Amino acid sequence: MRKVCELGRSMVEMLGVLAIIGVLSVGGIAGYSKAMRTHKLNQHAVAVNSLINNMLYIKDKLKSTDIGKTVYYDELFYKAGLLPDGMIYNGYTIVDIYFNVTMRTYYNREENNDYGGITFNFEERLDLADVCKNIIFTVKENADSLWLLEKSSRTDTIHYQGHIYGNNYCNGTSKKCISAITLNDIEDLCSSCVDSTGCQLHMLWK
Repeated sequence: MRKVCELGRSMVEMLGVLAIIGVLSVGGIAGYSKAMRTHKLNQHAVAVNSLINNMLYIKDKLKSTDIGKTVYYDELFYKAGLLPDGMIYNGYTIVDIYFNVTMRTYYNREENNDYGGITFNFEERLDLADVCKNIIFTVKENADSLWLLEKSSRTDTIHYQGHIYGNNYCNGTSKKCISAITLNDIEDLCSSCVDSTGCQLHMLWK
């Protein structure tokens, strides 16, 4: 009888140990996943910042002479070695390897309004709210060099909203400055980017 009781006690202890290990494993996996996503967001921010700076560095060479025509430079960036680590060219657009968000780099010349930019495409993916915010925070770091940040949502037609201006285009006016945007502003801009319609973020320079 004594041996049977001892065996029962050690089985209970073993089950307790296994239960503890299971709880710790679940917590460890969740913590690891969160740490990995944070790491990917940090790497993504570095890549986006590098792309913005590379584009601003050669922006004067990208200007088009064709009025009313949009010229895309994704392939040029790829061939010139200007794509930062973490971004690839897929034959049509630029894609980041961290979250698979596509981008287009371009210059557009109109009658009275010439500008270039990068458009970030969010296509109906619910897991990209923090990626959208990540991009806006990175754009905010470059507020002195940019003209405009805006969002377009795709429903039956394209609706533009946001219109937040770079520091050199909003001073002394009622226009909202990129450097002054709040967390609530960022939440508003990103909210529809992760719903069923998706959106585009446009980072523009002159």
